[in-house]
Amino acid sequence: MSFSRNSYEYTNKIKNFNQENIIKQNTTKTTRSQCIVIDSRHRNTKVFPNPGKYRIHFNASDNHVGANINYTPQNLYTIQLTECLLPKGFELTHPYLVLKIPELDNSLEGTSTLLGTSIAILIPDRIIGNTVHCRVNGQCYCFKKFIPTMTSLGKFTVEIYTPDGEIYDFKGSEDATSPSIQNMLIFELVTKHLSRKMFNETIV
Repeated sequence: MSFSRNSYEYTNKIKNFNQENIIKQNTTKTTRSQCIVIDSRHRNTKVFPNPGKYRIHFNASDNHVGANINYTPQNLYTIQLTECLLPKGFELTHPYLVLKIPELDNSLEGTSTLLGTSIAILIPDRIIGNTVHCRVNGQCYCFKKFIPTMTSLGKFTVEIYTPDGEIYDFKGSEDATSPSIQNMLIFELVTKHLSRKMFNETIV
């Protein structure tokens, strides 16, 4: 089977036209920042009566009881504890408390197993009323980077320990829902995503 000269020239014109208007996909990685606010009073107090340990779920089912955030971190790159409010009292007997979130593994190395498996160290900074503000924002001991990124995070468990390795008893003889024993944590989560930018490239 043979092609005429006209057919050949027409085919070349089509090829040239396509080459002059190639659409390329430029794939780049972008980051997104999301702050999440956690209040221990929203936990399931029947399962976790002491606010020294409780669990947070992300995008839980409608029948879930307890703390839930309507957001699912995907491709988690970094997590930073930016604010921590604790009830006054522990700073009379402990110089610091230790925050662990088992689902995130450890972010620190330390002189004990507890310190080496922690995500943050909660050091009292100032006291306002009955609330202790901890020194956390911008501190290296309250930050974790994930390499590679964490694909997805469905829940995490807040565990606050004394330096001796015991879950701190914020509750004591108080009711589990008492405002005076609650804590509040704010985290900044940075996730990585692929973005595709379409553009025309003209070949000269």
